[in-house]
Amino acid sequence: MSPLPLPEPARSKSALQIVVQLLKRHHQYHLHDESLRTPSVVLTTIAAAAAVAYNSVAEAFDAGLRAVSLYAAMREPISIPDPAVPDAVVNEKWGDRPEVFQAFKRQVALLFQQWSDLRVSAGQGVDGLSTGLAEMFGEEPVNRAVKAYGSAMSASLKSGRVATGAGGILMPSVSSRPPNPQHEFYGDATESWAD
Repeated sequence: MSPLPLPEPARSKSALQIVVQLLKRHHQYHLHDESLRTPSVVLTTIAAAAAVAYNSVAEAFDAGLRAVSLYAAMREPISIPDPAVPDAVVNEKWGDRPEVFQAFKRQVALLFQQWSDLRVSAGQGVDGLSTGLAEMFGEEPVNRAVKAYGSAMSASLKSGRVATGAGGILMPSVSSRPPNPQHEFYGDATESWAD
């Protein structure tokens, strides 16, 4: 038997892959009774249909959350076709066990509320975001992510190669880029652009 491959770094994953992982993590973290969990293929199928066209994790998460919220808002579950197997559905567990669908509805309502609260508190800095994210996904993975983000930002700043992008969930992602070239300013220092 061959060893398991190393985990893929987040920076090499698509926004959709990260969204699916976050939806699954929240579902598992908040539904301790495994028998009440919706199969992850259901979350993946719903999110993949909604969040495929986004580059930003936050935008893709919004789209994925809106999609799962639509299913959670239904009185009765509807069939979700299996994209890989014609004439099959991925959410038969909802029809067979109504308590699983009800647990899904409660978990999605909680996620929607927590995400809304987190978006409102985004201006409170890393500490405010960390607290909200820890409530959503657990302290340990959030602490690891914040520490890695801080280390990456610090290293980028020290090297003079800092660049941010929209890849993060609520904070910009950090990546390296070549340093800005030294600029030679030409012209008389007393000249004005308005002249």
